[in-house]
Amino acid sequence: MDTSFIVVHTAKEKKVRDVLKILEGFILNEIKAHLQEIISQEQMDVSMRQLHQNLVRAYQSEITDCEEKQEQLKRQHLQNYEKYREGELDQKQFQDARGQIELEKEQLQKRIQELEALARAEEEILLKKNIPVEQMMEM
Repeated sequence: MDTSFIVVHTAKEKKVRDVLKILEGFILNEIKAHLQEIISQEQMDVSMRQLHQNLVRAYQSEITDCEEKQEQLKRQHLQNYEKYREGELDQKQFQDARGQIELEKEQLQKRIQELEALARAEEEILLKKNIPVEQMMEM
């Protein structure tokens, strides 16, 4: 057998192995980069989910605060009525106070409705699956 053929054949095999090693390294780097991107996307998804959950809790907390304020206003109205009946407030003072309380109650009710709508929107986002992060951020 011709030894030059063996040397050439061995040199070609070495070149093929070298090319394969280079390709293997390149492919592994691409896979690593893709996996890191997927992990980053998953971390972003988790962060966005937590953000939406925190917003829902914040809205619900503010709703509770508004409802408590409404209850305080009802108590204040009853106290004012008692003062009016006892003569501590005249009719004009009582009516002015009642008007102010009604205005505040209306404002609180509007705010509660706004917060409920915001909380519902956030809950809808949480219920949807596989929403792209870009779309979540738009919402």
